[in-house]
Amino acid sequence: MIYESIDPVVELIPIKPVAHYTMGGIEVSAESMTCIQGLYAVGEVANHKVHGANRLGGNSLLELIVFGKEAGKNAALNAKTLK
Repeated sequence: MIYESIDPVVELIPIKPVAHYTMGGIEVSAESMTCIQGLYAVGEVANHKVHGANRLGGNSLLELIVFGKEAGKNAALNAKTLK
């Protein structure tokens, strides 16, 4: 192992905690609206900040199911106010 300067045949490989990965996401309000008036985001692209930086598939599904419904309702209400 080059990075740890060890020989894994005779030495234990050190285990260190790390973040899985960070994807970020589009910042949204509690209503799922982006900073652009009338534009909503949910699912893999959105960042509702319920799970921090770790964005695995199950977390995206939660965002779609929970926030998707709310985003749809809020987008419909917003559309009704447009002239």
